[in-house]
Amino acid sequence: FFFRSQLRDVADIEGRIVNIFFFSSLTCIYNLYTLVPFALSRRALYYRERAQNMYSVWAFNWAEGLVEMPWIFVQVATTVPLIYFMTNLNMDTWFPLAYFFACITLILWLMTSFGLFAASLFPDALAAQLAAVGSLITLMVFCGIMVPKQNLPWPYLPMYYASFFKYSSEGLMTTQFHGISDEICLPSGRPIVEEPWIIEKMLDLIRHFRPDFPQHLPICSTNG
Repeated sequence: FFFRSQLRDVADIEGRIVNIFFFSSLTCIYNLYTLVPFALSRRALYYRERAQNMYSVWAFNWAEGLVEMPWIFVQVATTVPLIYFMTNLNMDTWFPLAYFFACITLILWLMTSFGLFAASLFPDALAAQLAAVGSLITLMVFCGIMVPKQNLPWPYLPMYYASFFKYSSEGLMTTQFHGISDEICLPSGRPIVEEPWIIEKMLDLIRHFRPDFPQHLPICSTNG
């Protein structure tokens, strides 16, 4: 479904969005879930050294976060090229790829910090993992990908703006629709005047991530 996909119709655009969202979500959950046991294993050492005033709390927290950065760089360098080139994401210039790398790196560092925070709140690894992953999935639901903003009941709108996945997803989607000039065709091949709502849905989906996207696109029908 995703292998070397092309932007030909609405389904391809939605598939590309789902592809990026699934990749970022999977890597975030992996980092968050696997980091918690290692963070908890260092707790006894931290208590002993902190009791002797060997360093401040801030020094320990910064060290825990920074020591994970080399592994995050290795993870990004080995996974992003696979998903980016195998699924034929935007390669018009070097900017989309570099921006994609930067966004994924920042997201994974944030997830690492979130995992360390969860490990400091709960007494055992299982409780910390369940709470952290549950919170992460909740933020995913309200980020605007799974449920569009206009479909959210108004009491949940604060969750939409509070979800950091909203901002990270918008950054990742921006890399794909930067300088787009592809012709978008209807998946059914019928004349476009019969189903104008499909075109509006596709345009609204793109403009959600790119407010500066053109108001009109060259749209064709697959039956000529």
